Amino acid sequence: MTRQQARVYIACGLALMGLGFAISGPSVPNFWLWMTLPGIMIAGGIIRLLFRS
Repeated sequence: MTRQQARVYIACGLALMGLGFAISGPSVPNFWLWMTLPGIMIAGGIIRLLFRS
């Protein structure tokens, strides 16, 4: 993953998280699924930006 791709991962992860929140809302059973999977994308992008030069 390049540094540019890391930024895209973070931006897309945030967009997916917002979409998931808008679609499901916090009261449905699959809410944490909508939050976890984009969260993994965001974490991967942040780790790439912080720990690889």
